[in-house]
Amino acid sequence: MLFFIIYRMHVPENMPGRNNHVWRAIYKSELKSSNTNRNQAQFDFNQLSLLVQDLCGGDRDKEIKVEFF
Repeated sequence: MLFFIIYRMHVPENMPGRNNHVWRAIYKSELKSSNTNRNQAQFDFNQLSLLVQDLCGGDRDKEIKVEFF
């Protein structure tokens, strides 16, 4: 099974120290189809739309994280 997860950076107000943050998952994909042969692999995922507010809280300089499994 192949999928990916998109995370949003969250900085809790009560977390002491600089550069402390927590990654919160905001989206987990579903695999649409896969096609593998001896020389290459191709994976298709369902199309998605995310609001900028959901992705980064409206701060376009904020980091996001994507993990593939």
